[in-house]
Amino acid sequence: MKLQLCAAALTITLIHCASSNLWATPFLYVSDYGANSISEISADSTVSTFATGMSGPSGLALDDSGNLYVANSGNNTISKITPGGQVSIFASGLSEPTGLAFDASGDLFVANFGDGSISEFSTSGVSTFATGLDQPQGLAFDASGDLYAANEYTGTISRITPGGAVSSFVTGLYEPTGLAFDKSGDLYVASWDEGLISEITPGRSVSNFASSLDYPWGLAFDEAGNLYVSNYAAVSNSTVSEIGPGGSVSDFASGLIGPSFIVAAPVPEPLGLALVVPAILALIRPRRQPPTNSSV
Repeated sequence: MKLQLCAAALTITLIHCASSNLWATPFLYVSDYGANSISEISADSTVSTFATGMSGPSGLALDDSGNLYVANSGNNTISKITPGGQVSIFASGLSEPTGLAFDASGDLFVANFGDGSISEFSTSGVSTFATGLDQPQGLAFDASGDLYAANEYTGTISRITPGGAVSSFVTGLYEPTGLAFDKSGDLYVASWDEGLISEITPGRSVSNFASSLDYPWGLAFDEAGNLYVSNYAAVSNSTVSEIGPGGSVSDFASGLIGPSFIVAAPVPEPLGLALVVPAILALIRPRRQPPTNSSV
């Protein structure tokens, strides 16, 4: 009995600690364009400064090691920020970089707003992946490895194959910026000047998903399918909205300064403890003896 009580207490303690760490872990990273900084937002909506000294921070992307990459459109560089907040210059000499995205192999792709190109950074160096875009902003990969780029100037979305072939995916949008795919493969697009989020199916059917937002710019999904939107309002108290899978909009965080792009951070899985601890309990719990035959 004492072993069972101790194990139960251990279970509660471990889950409590894991839950506490979960709420303190960065849940979203946001480019605070107006403050030249990067904010982190925890799962309980607490906003804090993660890094400073950026220059017109725009696109964000996380690698598999948890390093955050920031496109600085003000000085044509890419910053790399470790999970501990150490900042270094990853690349320079770009042309007003905006959107960032990693492919499945770990190569980093950069949208150059200034010259309408996409740069690719791989282990072998940097190269031009695609050209001929129109003021590209957000980037996003689909499950097949095709890259999508929001062309703000022409109101279009371009699709780019792994080989670099560019084609038009949809047209008729209005100043699109952020892009994000949900788990079913639908593409979501922020049209900042319309305050609108559009949903585009793989078959190119376009519909309104959410409206009346405050200059929506960046988009990011969490594992539960909620969409987070950075609202690029030119005020000192800009917000991040949360949109449920059904389209219900609510305020998630405030106190930002002209946020542009946003990225969701991987969240630790405390539920793993719920799988491990029962196994421990099974090992230490006294086994019942089989019933004896009482008949004579």
